[in-house]
Amino acid sequence: MANSVRLLVIIFTTLLNIECQRNRREIFIHFDLKGAPPRPNYFKQLLTLVSELGADGALIEWEDMFPYTGTLSSIKNGNAYSIGETMDILQHADSLDLSVIPLVQTVGHLEWILKTKEFAGLRENASFPMTVCIGNPQTLTLMLDAIHQVMAMHSNTRVPYIHIGADEAFQIGECDADQKLLPLKYANSTKRLTLDYIRAIATNITQAFKKTKVLMWFERSKIHRPQFDQGVRTESTSNPSSVEV
Repeated sequence: MANSVRLLVIIFTTLLNIECQRNRREIFIHFDLKGAPPRPNYFKQLLTLVSELGADGALIEWEDMFPYTGTLSSIKNGNAYSIGETMDILQHADSLDLSVIPLVQTVGHLEWILKTKEFAGLRENASFPMTVCIGNPQTLTLMLDAIHQVMAMHSNTRVPYIHIGADEAFQIGECDADQKLLPLKYANSTKRLTLDYIRAIATNITQAFKKTKVLMWFERSKIHRPQFDQGVRTESTSNPSSVEV
């Protein structure tokens, strides 16, 4: 069974292991919806297959396929799922007893937002649309808007975790807002700036959604080990893929 699940991961994307309190690993299949996302009915078939192969849940990175409203509505995909389709996908997963973890990128991998003319000004580096300028207050507002919209949709089913990504952010400290903040508040440490930003997001989530834990990719846990350990608990004792903030 384990081999079958790992083969499925190779076909789709990555495997997320979470060590739960009953001393067994929970296996989540990561669906990254950028590029060629499945249509709703096919997505439901994939979730059924995931369940049959023994996975515990799905990590869904909606990107621009989520039915955002308000400020983010102008940059969602033209083929984005409707509210009804999104709810149908989540309810189908719930009927299969699959936990769904939403993944909302908050630092890097934000091309779907930063490639647009409307939000190009929030890039860390004007030449690259991957990483957001974390020192700009507008960034935190925008990211929390995306998170709260996704969480509101997911809250109709079980939401044990939300994942905030935070990996592969290569241009931190390059935007004007970062460069102004770094010497004044962070002793020119981009690691401290990043940690402060991540904490602000995680704190907002845990205060607004008290039953939901916040995860991030383990790579970012190496940013400043002594300070990081004060607010983050590793979810797996052996080569973890994610940590809990």
